[in-house]
Amino acid sequence: MKIRPPLLVLGLACASVITACGDSKSSSAAPGAGASAEVAINDPTGYYKLFSDPSVTQHPKENVTVGDGSAISFTYDGSKSRQPAILDYQLFYVDKQGEVRPIGGGSFDAADNGVYSKVIAVYDTPANGRPGFLKLSTVSSISSNGPITGSEIQLGMYPIRLQKSAD
Repeated sequence: MKIRPPLLVLGLACASVITACGDSKSSSAAPGAGASAEVAINDPTGYYKLFSDPSVTQHPKENVTVGDGSAISFTYDGSKSRQPAILDYQLFYVDKQGEVRPIGGGSFDAADNGVYSKVIAVYDTPANGRPGFLKLSTVSSISSNGPITGSEIQLGMYPIRLQKSAD
């Protein structure tokens, strides 16, 4: 799947989280759950700009629901890190005032052929039903017998929807 330009996504998916490309004072639009009005996202640095590194050869569809018990999967070719690669994620949600809030993160589980997946639980109730982002990253150098070294390499920022997981 290719990340679509902001205007196309807005036209095709009313529940999209969209960020403007190339503007350091970017704002994004994200409708609230069941709301008809859009909320401008406060993102003056462009941190939440949507992208996907070519090393991520397959990622979830736009606005996939996270927290509903379904596995989220990525396919990573391993070219940006030493093996075994560790793919980490950070979740964010957009509150009703347009502020982006972090709500947790972790690592994906590695499977065969570069596939990484995880059933991610969401327990932050203000995030329930809200649009958000999933940041995918790895580190440049990993040793299976020692500490993680190197620097963080961001592999993508993806639009998601959040749902509170069943207790």
